[in-house]
Amino acid sequence: MKTSSSPRSASALVHIDLTRRRIDIAPVPADVRQQFLAGRGLATYLLWEHGTDGDPVILCPGALAATQTPATSRVSLVARSPLSGGLLSETGGGTLAHALRCAGIAALCIVGRANKPCVIRMQDQRVQLVDATADMMRDTPSFADAFAGMATICAGPAARSNTPFSSLVIDRHFGIWRGGAGAVFAQKNLVGIAVTGSETPQPNDPARHRQICADIRRLIDASPALTGPYGFSRLGTSALLDLLNARRMLPTNNFRATFFSRGSQVNAVQLHRAVSSHAGACADCPVACKRIATRDNRALPNFESLAHFTALLENAHLETAIAADAICRQSGLNPTHCAARLAAMAEDAGTALSPDDILRQLRQWSAGHVDDLPDTAPFMAIKGMEMPPYDPRSALGLALSLATSTRGACHLEAWPIATEVLRKPVAVDRFSFAGKARAQRFSEDRNAAGDALGLCRLLFLGPALAEYADAYTAVTGDFMDATGLLHIGARICYLERMLNQRFGLSPRSDTLPARFFAAPGTAGPDFAVAPIDERAFADAKARYYRIRGLGEDGLPTLAEAEKLGLTWK
Repeated sequence: MKTSSSPRSASALVHIDLTRRRIDIAPVPADVRQQFLAGRGLATYLLWEHGTDGDPVILCPGALAATQTPATSRVSLVARSPLSGGLLSETGGGTLAHALRCAGIAALCIVGRANKPCVIRMQDQRVQLVDATADMMRDTPSFADAFAGMATICAGPAARSNTPFSSLVIDRHFGIWRGGAGAVFAQKNLVGIAVTGSETPQPNDPARHRQICADIRRLIDASPALTGPYGFSRLGTSALLDLLNARRMLPTNNFRATFFSRGSQVNAVQLHRAVSSHAGACADCPVACKRIATRDNRALPNFESLAHFTALLENAHLETAIAADAICRQSGLNPTHCAARLAAMAEDAGTALSPDDILRQLRQWSAGHVDDLPDTAPFMAIKGMEMPPYDPRSALGLALSLATSTRGACHLEAWPIATEVLRKPVAVDRFSFAGKARAQRFSEDRNAAGDALGLCRLLFLGPALAEYADAYTAVTGDFMDATGLLHIGARICYLERMLNQRFGLSPRSDTLPARFFAAPGTAGPDFAVAPIDERAFADAKARYYRIRGLGEDGLPTLAEAEKLGLTWK
């Protein structure tokens, strides 16, 4: 076993070769930090630099992590996706980003495969590889218990059973759920990571930083979606279920309908009544959108999990949805992928699944019984990633962004839900493609920059990028404005497309499941939900490619890469 120490610096790159059991620590070059900041930006750059050598998986905290800037505790993970073969790029909450930053770690790059199940343990500058015990590997809560007092991220037993849609759980309640991140850890024989750090970074201009943080909190308090009586801070993200149902865009019966008639039986209000709970928050987040059961300290379903375990499966039994989510969290399964698989199985069989059927199948998958996993046409996915609980026929900006996302059916890459459903910062016509390509380009760049800072994108319902640019300036002493952040975001987004080209993921996969072009959704009281017009969709996609600086074939070009300061190799 080899242990290395790093200088006390927030710019350390820790490179761990699990095959050779070697740990190297070096500073991140200053020019790289300027070009990509941290978080998703730095992680994407490092994946590009390392290529496929050792199948790297990279974790990076955002540039503002642990600075007490509100809601900047997201950690970014990038790797090659076991589902699509292309880019896996996800963020997770909790305290992991905070702990990494306090330990002086800007990036953790892990390559190779250990010869036995192992854990990476980090205490300030001390980095160790330790053998995993049976107790650590029992389930995800057991791993957190084994490293009490430390920030943790771990794969559950489902990942070690070669389940491709397994997840990573952070601090027991949070996670990196989509994209097969748990399977990436399992391929490396890596059970998890535990981190603690003792040095809190101090802002370069403390008085200015305090003022900016106060301004950000005022904007958060003024946002009804974040802190209103039916907002995320009161009811969690499950508050979206009723809104999506009313808009006729709640996927029901495996996307064969867009309205769940029994939605009022399984919404956030009913969840709140059924289980006494309190708010849970990522580090430094005043919104606290997680709901934690008071009796047993168990996380309750977020919107994505609740919607898919109810409406998608035509299940109005709330207790089943709560139990299904708990099985997934404990074993390290992706709840939305599991629900999508179950919905496909039900459609293929021509019969709805009972609550017992749902829980029985989940227990089988959590035990690793995936050899006979159905992969039939009714499984609704893009690039191997399951459709999220938003129907694209009712929001055409969403349709375009899901189809062209670099990572699969990801609603968060551009997050058009903000404008098309929540109507923030401006309301748009959700049944039109007009202006959506340009709006998508802006949102992708903004969100990529936010991920580089470690920002939760829910916060864009209140503060804007300009406030966080000011916070970055106050923390680092390096001037930054919103325009500069958007340019960095554009660089990150383009490099992700270059990575997909390197991985062989073709833009031919930039489309939607055929159902959305062929069948209507459920009509509303005064509006129809028509099938998506294929020609209009193709035109919007072509506009997006042009605005994004891609070729007509959807591939990145050398000229645009050079314009963004990217080196093609």
